[in-house]
Amino acid sequence: MKTNKNLISLFIFLLILLAGCEKEENDKDKEKEFEFDFSTGYDGWIGGFSDHADTSTADYNLEFIRTRLPAPLDTTKMALKIGGTNRSDDLFMFIKRKFAGLEPNENYEIEFEIQFASNVPTNQIGVGGPPDAVMLKAGAVLYEPLSILNTTEGIYRMNIDHGLQMNEGKDMINLGTIGVSDTTTQYTLVTKKNKSKPFKIKTNSSGELWVIIGTDSGFESRTELYYNKIKIKFDD
Repeated sequence: MKTNKNLISLFIFLLILLAGCEKEENDKDKEKEFEFDFSTGYDGWIGGFSDHADTSTADYNLEFIRTRLPAPLDTTKMALKIGGTNRSDDLFMFIKRKFAGLEPNENYEIEFEIQFASNVPTNQIGVGGPPDAVMLKAGAVLYEPLSILNTTEGIYRMNIDHGLQMNEGKDMINLGTIGVSDTTTQYTLVTKKNKSKPFKIKTNSSGELWVIIGTDSGFESRTELYYNKIKIKFDD
């Protein structure tokens, strides 16, 4: 009789162990991680601009292009260059990408790891604000982020809440400024992460969402960045 009880206990233990392994495997299936280095193309990323007047884009010198990293960095490496002159005192420059294949109607925490080349010094006097008065932001929404002309204002505005310059919005969080150091004189690679503050969102019924990364500027002159590595982890 004692042997039977031991066998039953062992059987129950094995069932619990198998159930735990199955849950762990399912949890891993829900996790998704993506990495982009732009070595072969744009990888689905699209650039855009907002919070600027409805005038010729030449006035703002807006630029988005896949190109090589600038010297003295490794010029054999490719990156997404984005630049603009902040004549509106509020220029928002962004890249966006649609992600599919996630779990439908699932709550995710998103971790960003963004590496970019910047030549912006810190603690300097600038135009309107210091050169590093440009905040890097990242977030996600369930619809495509678009820059839409507000005909009343004559200003292009985003259809998401990305905040205002150094302030966060409900759809994007701050990852830090684009400043490198007080003594910066050349382009340097900078990495920003939000591991301690993941962005939370629930996917739609198709397991899709849009990720957006951008800079919100209070520096009334030109800013140019080169995004060369982006890692995004979706964790349930």
